[in-house]
Amino acid sequence: MKVRKFLWDKTLWIAAYALVILTFNIAAQSKSLAEKLPVEAFADLPQISNVRLSPDGTAYAYISRYKGEKVLIVNERLKGTARSMSSPERVSLRWFVWANNNKLLVSYDFTSERYGRIRTNTRLFAVDRDLKSSLNLYRNQKNQKNRMGVQLQDQV
Repeated sequence: MKVRKFLWDKTLWIAAYALVILTFNIAAQSKSLAEKLPVEAFADLPQISNVRLSPDGTAYAYISRYKGEKVLIVNERLKGTARSMSSPERVSLRWFVWANNNKLLVSYDFTSERYGRIRTNTRLFAVDRDLKSSLNLYRNQKNQKNRMGVQLQDQV
């Protein structure tokens, strides 16, 4: 019994020692790697974000960066095809969600000047899965006093 306890205690000490050595080794490697990478590598935005699978699982969509702009990409898993949709000039892609298997809800923002103040405005669009057509989901009311419309239109 004492031999077993002795071996168990010795094994624990060896494991603890190995863990400490491994921790210092990893820390030293990560420090040397950090010294090799430029500061820009840590400050750069992710190339791919917001990956979302369609409700039926046959496609996935994500936001990617291309030449500094956000682009929506839909990849058809079974067909092996991918389509992309860039934002219009001075408009930025904010977020998207799958509404159903064939439509995505996509939010854009842009800045404008209203009454001498710079404001951020948002718009919400329904976009077909093939990214060929879109529809603005907000309509101004005909009897609306404020003819400029609502500033934030993507609050769902």
